[in-house]
Amino acid sequence: MAAAGVWLGGYLSYGNHDNIRLVLASFCAALVCAAGNALNDFLDMEVDRKNHPGRVLPSGVLPSYVAVLAFWILNGLGIILALFLGLKFAVIVIFAVLVLVIYNFRLKKTSLWGNLAVSLLGALTFIAGGMAVRVPNAYMVAGTFAPAVFAFLFHLGREMLKDLADFDGDLGAQYKTLPTVFPALAIEYMIMVIYVVVILLTIMAMTIELYRPVFTWIVLVGVDVPLMILLVGLKVSKNKGKYALIGQAMKALMVVGLIAFLAGRP
Repeated sequence: MAAAGVWLGGYLSYGNHDNIRLVLASFCAALVCAAGNALNDFLDMEVDRKNHPGRVLPSGVLPSYVAVLAFWILNGLGIILALFLGLKFAVIVIFAVLVLVIYNFRLKKTSLWGNLAVSLLGALTFIAGGMAVRVPNAYMVAGTFAPAVFAFLFHLGREMLKDLADFDGDLGAQYKTLPTVFPALAIEYMIMVIYVVVILLTIMAMTIELYRPVFTWIVLVGVDVPLMILLVGLKVSKNKGKYALIGQAMKALMVVGLIAFLAGRP
């Protein structure tokens, strides 16, 4: 998703579309994201023995030192590549690396701050894509700002769902995530508010014709309607496994949203 976000941000920014630069920038994002995942898996081995026992580290398929090596090597390659692509892009990449490290060691164990950090990084991929193709003040460009807001809110809601799904393991590890502080029902309402805002923002984008008509059809049929169905399921279902299932469905809707931005580019 990080690589796709960077590529799409560059494509939508109306800048000098150097395909090689976009491909390299996307690859750089994939390297840094993979490094962050490796560190996360290493630090979460004990928690994952309960939450996700089938993963390669808690199951013993790979030794833990492989994750540590992957973290250093992937980040090193990502930063070198980022410097080659330009100072502004490199600053964002280094910032992302630092946020991922702070997130893994501290923020993911706290209420909301970890969710906000992941959401911010998801949004920054689009801004980074604009900077990779040398668009001045890429954060000001409508083509990157709109999908960045979409990504931020979608990630935020999905991270809350993941916290609800991982409640037992996080509680055992003494993490202070949202479900360990607030009742599940309260968090469900927070999630519903976030995604209602997403729907309202997509309707606003359609109304002001920010993108081509195909954007409207893809978003209505592929994002907004399924999103409303999922929110009803979140409220009505009493099955504890609903959080993981809805979280996976939200990830699929994020992909559809990216396709909508891609197809609807003016």
